[in-house]
Amino acid sequence: MNVYDMVHVSRAPASPFVARFSDAPSLNSSRAVMTWSKLPFRAETASCLVLHRVSESDTLLTVNLSVLFLHHQSCVIFWAATAASLTDEIAQHFCVLLITCQAASRMSRLHLHFFPRNYVACEAHWSGKQPAFRRQPSSPLTSWRPGGPGEDCVFEKKVDFPKISPLIINSALKFVLPTKENDSELIRLPIGTDLTLACPGNTIKGQEKETVAAKCTGGNVLSVDGKDMKLSDLGCKRKPKSAILSHLDYCGAGDVGVLASIGFQIREDEFYEVISVCYDENKETTLYSKHTIHGANIAAKDIDPKRPSFKTSKGFFNISMKTCYEKKTQLKLMQDLLQDNSMAETYIFPKKQYYFAKGHLAPDADFVTEAEQDATYYYINAVPQWQAFNNGNWKYLEVATRTLAEYLGTDLEIYTGAWGVLELDDVNANPVEVFLGLTVNERVVPAPAVSWKVIYDKKNSRAVGVVGVNNPHITSPPTPLCSDLCSSLPWIEFDVSDLGHGYTYCCTVQDLRESIPHVPDFGDVSLLDVSLGSSGGGC
Repeated sequence: MNVYDMVHVSRAPASPFVARFSDAPSLNSSRAVMTWSKLPFRAETASCLVLHRVSESDTLLTVNLSVLFLHHQSCVIFWAATAASLTDEIAQHFCVLLITCQAASRMSRLHLHFFPRNYVACEAHWSGKQPAFRRQPSSPLTSWRPGGPGEDCVFEKKVDFPKISPLIINSALKFVLPTKENDSELIRLPIGTDLTLACPGNTIKGQEKETVAAKCTGGNVLSVDGKDMKLSDLGCKRKPKSAILSHLDYCGAGDVGVLASIGFQIREDEFYEVISVCYDENKETTLYSKHTIHGANIAAKDIDPKRPSFKTSKGFFNISMKTCYEKKTQLKLMQDLLQDNSMAETYIFPKKQYYFAKGHLAPDADFVTEAEQDATYYYINAVPQWQAFNNGNWKYLEVATRTLAEYLGTDLEIYTGAWGVLELDDVNANPVEVFLGLTVNERVVPAPAVSWKVIYDKKNSRAVGVVGVNNPHITSPPTPLCSDLCSSLPWIEFDVSDLGHGYTYCCTVQDLRESIPHVPDFGDVSLLDVSLGSSGGGC
């Protein structure tokens, strides 16, 4: 084994420079390109496997670069680390370039790029035709995260994305989503990948049109109309605008509902669906929704503390939904229903979170991109839930479901619905049904008796149903609609017996379907009883 010491870097220079094996420059800026020509070996192919943060500071600290020419393993390893030798303690702070060495093609130049925020990128140039990629040999390093074959384009969300990102869609009409890698959120694509960048409802900056076709050409560069461009220069002028397609089909048990789709109109004949909704036009309520949690990507989701207002869902409601959800309107409704002002003030008491909130069926936090998250804010994607329940066990269930998806690293199909009508006792102890539409004398928009959620791991043919009671005023557990199995689900760790925040129980999907016919039929599936942290199920 021959070892060639290359350079010692303290900080990077303001402009590119060329360094050869004997150079040891002193650097004092945040950008550098180091190039080696006339390399003393032949190589078949090269690929920079991963970009890694070298230091947590904003400038490069001391970095030692070495090249190890391993004859027996037929590979060359370049590495950068924050100490003179790569130890277990700093193994996460390096950039790795593996090259399989044969006499097939000669590499003419090799670059190491140092960028602000301390990322290292490797780039190889060839004197002849670039050969095909070969599987990398095993590495002697103790800890590293390789990029797979053909992952030639890398976009780092904090660095390469524009302020308002377009929708990034592949040829299969699916969102291209980032994944979490250490402290970074990256999109990796094979070179040559065709993409559509879309800004529905407005235009892409500098393009003056809603969509453009782009091709990944390597690094963080896209080809648009034959011109190389950075993703950061292709942002939307305004946030992408979502839309609803209605009356697509019938749905629900006995076809009592109509199918609608919330998503984005990409082109005239292309619609990207975010949420599917089954809506009951007679009762003006949603029976259930369907969406997907992408477990491999959810850790890299956008975080926006600002929530948009709910959209009108035009064509679905004949009453003002905004008025129905106002607390003063709900107090007046309770006074009319219960025939007792004091009792009404006990039920509608905002300080205890006793009021009806817009309870998301498909919650915004289940989605990765800000555009998808904003698309959840339609009234047809919500039902009236007591806020104590919505912000209590229902929220804990949503969090637990996302945690499960992330742990499994796979897609989970989520069906969320409402069932029954909430009943409260009036001043004479007679049960009365609660419809928010009664504020304008319309028996529509029922407050559900229960909310239900079915989590389906299609890949492994397993599922579970979870039911939450939408009434924090109960003083004893109600009779469940199915045999309770929550004690068999280790991933549900919140207090399911908490009456004041939504009594909760769990069922097999088959059992739940016996009571709620809108629950999907998956056939013979096993129980989704994953134990988080156990072997053989996580990633």
